[in-house]
Amino acid sequence: MAWLTLNRRNAVGKNGKRARECLYAEIPAYFTWDGENKAFKKRTRGFSIGRIHYVSRKMEDEYFLRVLLNIVRDPTSYAEIKNL
Repeated sequence: MAWLTLNRRNAVGKNGKRARECLYAEIPAYFTWDGENKAFKKRTRGFSIGRIHYVSRKMEDEYFLRVLLNIVRDPTSYAEIKNL
């Protein structure tokens, strides 16, 4: 849900890349997770490779959400993820 909030704000990350231009797995390259405030903030140094955790195909809803996160850019709500 924090990723959707980040897209709503259309925050600018490291190197001027906007959050809405990134796929979910690309977000760690430009933003870091602030666990205390439960929000993403602009990455100031270094880099990171984004990964999406494995989900079994038996968990259909979670599996297909994971698939959609690899192809949908700039959603601002859960409904936008579902409506390609």
